[in-house]
Amino acid sequence: MWEAFCKNGGGPIAVGAVQGASCFGPAYEFACIMDTDLKKRGIRDKCPITFITAEPYIGHLGLGGVGDSKGLLESEFRQRHIKWITNAKVTLVTADTVNVDEVNDEGKTIKTHEVATMHTMMLPAFKGGLTLFQN
Repeated sequence: MWEAFCKNGGGPIAVGAVQGASCFGPAYEFACIMDTDLKKRGIRDKCPITFITAEPYIGHLGLGGVGDSKGLLESEFRQRHIKWITNAKVTLVTADTVNVDEVNDEGKTIKTHEVATMHTMMLPAFKGGLTLFQN
């Protein structure tokens, strides 16, 4: 899938973790790996990346942060031109969009996003098994 995506010139990417995910680190790692590979291929400028996470802030990691993980990861994402949506409740994943409700601390929707995507990787809610959404 990745090779075909790159061979076809890339496009928008959605990556992250849905509500109920239990391990957020791999989503950050995957976003950075994709960014690096796209730069090597010379198509990063054609591939906007949006990081979508249920975490209350970038770098929370489901642990309330680790050291200065918030500052470090926000800085890294800015340098890599990776946009992010936090407090995200993913409502629908299709072949070309990820629909997200951005919620406040009470769980009320404060903004709705429809993120265009041609390559999607969202870590699922942990329910004792593993299923990756990928197109």
